[in-house]
Amino acid sequence: MEGVIAFSLACNVVQIVDFSIKVAGIIQQTYSQGRSDDNASTQDISERLHTLSQILNTSLTAEARQGSPTNAELQLREIAPKCSNIALELGLELDLLKAKGGKRDAVRKGLRAMTKKGDIGKQKAKLQDYERILNTGLLVNLR
Repeated sequence: MEGVIAFSLACNVVQIVDFSIKVAGIIQQTYSQGRSDDNASTQDISERLHTLSQILNTSLTAEARQGSPTNAELQLREIAPKCSNIALELGLELDLLKAKGGKRDAVRKGLRAMTKKGDIGKQKAKLQDYERILNTGLLVNLR
């Protein structure tokens, strides 16, 4: 029985070390770059989708004034603002995780990034879902 307890303790230690290494990596990226690499790429994608969704919505609204919109265009007009809003919310959330000060701010923002990772992941997944819907709608509209 003592072998099982020792193995369990060793597994717990490995988990703590693994988590600590991940946190230290995020804090180091936050200190040197102002944010983690993952957050930087996610923010870039969300900003681009926000801009493109707004352009698409403006274009669809202008086309709707000229004639009767197709079903695909109506669905795109419904989805584009939602995609834009989620992208904007995600971008604002990621802005809060940027380090602007010294080491203390980097540690605080790095730890906050780790605790918010699940929420950001959910928003990112939702944004990807809307992006897929927009892509499908655009393809149907081109047909």
